[in-house]
Amino acid sequence: AGLIPLGLDGPAVVLGGPFNAVYQIGGRCPYSRFGYTREGRAGGGLTIEHLDPELTARAEVVLVSGVFASLNEGSLAVCRRLLETAPRGALRAYDVNRRAALADEDRARELYAELAPRLDLVKADAAEAELLWGPGGPRDLLERARRRHRYVMITLGDAGLLLATPEGVIEQPAVPAAAPATEREVEETGAGDAALGAALHELAAGGDPARAARAAAEFGARCVAAPGALGYLLSRKDNA
Repeated sequence: AGLIPLGLDGPAVVLGGPFNAVYQIGGRCPYSRFGYTREGRAGGGLTIEHLDPELTARAEVVLVSGVFASLNEGSLAVCRRLLETAPRGALRAYDVNRRAALADEDRARELYAELAPRLDLVKADAAEAELLWGPGGPRDLLERARRRHRYVMITLGDAGLLLATPEGVIEQPAVPAAAPATEREVEETGAGDAALGAALHELAAGGDPARAARAAAEFGARCVAAPGALGYLLSRKDNA
């Protein structure tokens, strides 16, 4: 019954677990940009027993997110174990990625405080940075956060991003985005994920931080040229 207000044909939709997520994207979605359900989701059922020690021992990057850490105690335990068992030299990263439906402000701070001692890189937007590191402008917050982590990235939307490194702070302007792949308006869904992934790839491969910041801006720009969470390669021709 919950699907009817979204304009979906119920008999055409099969819900059953486990699944990763069910997304509804578009202007009629009652949850702003897009809505989703996690009930019965496969990710929330992951436990430390599902982790493969041989795979984690070879990891060059270990990335955990505030969304996953907020799902339940089992998910948080997975985050702890991944960070604890990351091999020497692996880049251990955390995307704050707070969702109010999963964690209120106090819970988001608690999660960060617990995981922070094991983190090499933390990525946050401006609001998340202020939530974790106190009031102030992005530059002030960055200076506080970099005392705790090797790298700190604060994304600033169309103002670009800041990346704190052991050598200093890089101010990376935004890269102009191409026109949207469809006639819908530009939105930033997934841009932070794309930016973080690009930066982690460059840093893990030994690239210098300036190159990582530039890659983050470039891939974030590619993402906003796409229809939401569908991926920037999708076009009307592909979707025909």
